Amino acid sequence: MTLKEILQLPKDAQSLSIIKTYLNQPLDYHDHLAAFSHYIKVLYALKSFRVLMEETEHFFDRFLTQEFNDTMDHMMHLYIDSALETEQFDKAFKMIQSRKTRLPLLKHYVIFEQEYQYLKNISSESSQWVKDQLQGHVPHAYAFIMKKALIEIYIKEHHEEQALDIIDHLEEDQHQQIFHIHIQLLDTMKKYNEIIELYKTKYRLDYIQQDIYYLVKAYMHLGEEQKVINLEVDYEVLMDEEHPYKMQYYELLLSFYERIQNALSIKIYQQKLKALKSQEKVVKQAPIKQEQKVQVELVQPAKNQSVQIIERMHKVIASFLSLHKQLSFRDELRLKLSLLNEVCVFETFVMYIPASRMLYFFKKERLYDKKVKPEQLEQTFLKSLLQSKKEGVIEAPLFEEYKDVLTSKLYANISHMYVYHMNDAYLLFYYEQKMQRYAEDDDVLRMASNYLSYALKMYQVQERQSLQEKILTLLLEHANIPLRYYFQGRFYNSKALKIMLNLEDEETIQSYLEKVVFDNQKDYQRQLNDMLQLKQTDLELTYGLGKKMVQETIQLSKINSEVILISTFEDLNEQLSIQSEIEANALKDPSTQLMNYNAFQRDFQSLIKHKVTFILIDLQPQLIYLYGLQKYHAYFKDFCNETIKFFTEDQLYLYNDHQLIAVLPGNDIRSVDKHLALYQNKISQSYAQSITSESFHIHIGYLRYPVASKHQDIQTIMHYLLTALFQAKRAPSKRHDFQYIDYENDMKEQYILDQIHHAINHTQFEIGFHQIIDQSSNKMWMYESFIYMSNIKVSHHDLMFIAKKRQRLFDLNMAHFKVVLEMLVELYQHTQSYIKMIVPMDAETVKNNKFNTYMTRFMMQYKIPKHIIHINITGDLKASTYINLFKDLSGLGIGIQTSSLKVALYYPVEALHFDIKYPDEKMIHYLKSIQSMMATFQIDFVLRNILNREVKQELLKEKLYYIEGPIYKKLTKQHVFDKVKNKMSN
Repeated sequence: MTLKEILQLPKDAQSLSIIKTYLNQPLDYHDHLAAFSHYIKVLYALKSFRVLMEETEHFFDRFLTQEFNDTMDHMMHLYIDSALETEQFDKAFKMIQSRKTRLPLLKHYVIFEQEYQYLKNISSESSQWVKDQLQGHVPHAYAFIMKKALIEIYIKEHHEEQALDIIDHLEEDQHQQIFHIHIQLLDTMKKYNEIIELYKTKYRLDYIQQDIYYLVKAYMHLGEEQKVINLEVDYEVLMDEEHPYKMQYYELLLSFYERIQNALSIKIYQQKLKALKSQEKVVKQAPIKQEQKVQVELVQPAKNQSVQIIERMHKVIASFLSLHKQLSFRDELRLKLSLLNEVCVFETFVMYIPASRMLYFFKKERLYDKKVKPEQLEQTFLKSLLQSKKEGVIEAPLFEEYKDVLTSKLYANISHMYVYHMNDAYLLFYYEQKMQRYAEDDDVLRMASNYLSYALKMYQVQERQSLQEKILTLLLEHANIPLRYYFQGRFYNSKALKIMLNLEDEETIQSYLEKVVFDNQKDYQRQLNDMLQLKQTDLELTYGLGKKMVQETIQLSKINSEVILISTFEDLNEQLSIQSEIEANALKDPSTQLMNYNAFQRDFQSLIKHKVTFILIDLQPQLIYLYGLQKYHAYFKDFCNETIKFFTEDQLYLYNDHQLIAVLPGNDIRSVDKHLALYQNKISQSYAQSITSESFHIHIGYLRYPVASKHQDIQTIMHYLLTALFQAKRAPSKRHDFQYIDYENDMKEQYILDQIHHAINHTQFEIGFHQIIDQSSNKMWMYESFIYMSNIKVSHHDLMFIAKKRQRLFDLNMAHFKVVLEMLVELYQHTQSYIKMIVPMDAETVKNNKFNTYMTRFMMQYKIPKHIIHINITGDLKASTYINLFKDLSGLGIGIQTSSLKVALYYPVEALHFDIKYPDEKMIHYLKSIQSMMATFQIDFVLRNILNREVKQELLKEKLYYIEGPIYKKLTKQHVFDKVKNKMSN
């Protein structure tokens, strides 16, 4: 049958066997519960109360630990009713208490009626108990039931006025339900007028025999004789029917008529009473017809072995759970083993925990423990188990050759043992007597071992927690570790923290916030809330607390669902004091006692809020090489002392060992320039005390803020000041007011310089040529090379100027020379011919101590024949030491030419180059005299920068043949290659 069909079975005896058969099948718990509930209802309907109770007890033994629901609650209700019906009041009480523990506290009112019936049965009901039940939240209907019970108790206790007071406060619909109780109470109190008034509210057609009885009685006592007679006549037929008040009613009317001496009515009611008494006597003597009851007997099936094992397991579990919760672990273990030993008769129990090497053993209701040394395990069966991990039943042949860990001797009188490995513990049960079926104890012991090993694990956890709590207490009591933890809305402070910050043992977040400096309160609360909402897991806060500055480091943890915050604290007052001292030292130069660049960086943002002039003063650093570092530092200190006379100490900052930064209030050009001119004049006339022969030579670059710039970046302003100082070193006044165009020019030069670097590193120069013509034959005398870059429109002269200005001229000249050599090699590869080439070379490059090395390496690398390549030295060479250099160059086959008459007079050169524009007669005469002199020393004379044909003709006329200039077209590399190829082909 299906569950639906089972639930539709009628509540008769035939249904019981069908339901019982269904319940003995394997069922889902919810199906079993539904079918069993119907089974109980059938038993209750058949009034088989004892069977109902026994079946319910069996069911609850199996399923009471399941989730409690309305079905289970109803089953408990029926059980309690059955127990009351069969007067098994102890069982009724136990089930009432069990039902209470499972129902929510606010629903205990549903048990009231049954508990009240139980108390009535044992005569323990009291008005105070009922009033206590009324104190809670009780629904309207149940409150009425409780009040009705209270009225009954008051009546029983003869507290009629209190009962009447409760009735008077009932609502109308509730009053109707206890109408007759009210009437009986008024009758007891002899309040007959109130009875009459109460009956006026009741419809006459609803009167029953009880109502007529109390009305007649009331009217009799009030002397309303006619109304008594009227009621008797009107309800004579009704009152002659069978009802509980019939005898009392007849006796009442008989006494009434005797009082008014109505003989006829007296006779009638005497006869009626006589007949009624005779009738009652016959009824009493008649045999009582027994009500047919259905006999239901509970038949228990014979228990098989599995059931017996389960019952033994149940007995062990129940006994384990019955132990007191506050026992120590050893006492709990001993008692559990004693209880287990009653079910399973083992000789000895052993439990070993490898992690702690702890051994517990139980024998004859005594528990022992000891620590086992590793050597004590040698040759024991326990060590064999640790290695083999064997479990279950083990018989003697398998362990008789091993020693017992308890005695260190061979096993004696042990037939078998049960071994289990659970929760990191080994549990052994020794048996002396052999058993017919080992499985009988195996299941029970395995289950018990699980309980015991789990209890051990919980004990270890509790021990660890206890130890951790002790450690926490030690930390909180430590005098030198300031920490605290937050738990459930409160801070708990350590002893050290209480002393350090003057705090209480514990406090709320709000009370702690009130101690935080006001400016830090909102930020602290926001950050703390973020942690409590798990938005952050760690945090470091610095804030003021009272007169102290503290750093709090917070770490978030969670224990189950509880948030724990652990904080460590550091008092920053001493550290800040030391830091302030360090900062003060870091901001001041110890030698000059002036503020340094760190201080300038600190003050910069506040300075630019006003109109100011930033000044960079540069003192000649080359004196270091003349006097040494020590004397120069003294010299610079003297300079600082003199400068302080024109700028206050808070206006001066040390930038480096030869430069100062000054800040002048205001940015008016006239005032600033006047002040700086006076400063320059005075400082140039001052002499150092450390080097008395030296005055102070300075250059000044300055920037008027925010006139020249509105930048708020200190690095940009310093770049502008250095640009201005660079211009000042080329200015006659030796000072320069920064303009933005200076920066633009500087950036342009820097860009070009970057391009030069790139071209040098990647050999990206293009090469071009000036033509030097011999007018006497109108043929090419020599080519003079120049280099340029195709990606930028910058002339060769500008490249040279920028490279010289930025001290990169040597690199550029060497790159130029290398390009020429590569071009000559390439030309020879194409034409098997070379051309004579002049490479201009600045005197500064020639003076470089690496010049000779580079030239030698290049000539050896490219193997250019002698007298093919020449260099034209531009600028003067003063030292006679360059004679050796010239000899080395000649030895390499490099011809030397110059643009300096002075060099031509002092050094062996092959040609002199001379620039002219528009020569007049005097100039022509001068040129001819130079040519004549140069010819005497076999030095060719080349006139350059010839602008037009008129000048060319004039020079030809005067036999000045070698010329160069814009009059001749500049040639590219390809042009030269083509000319040479044409010449070779012709």
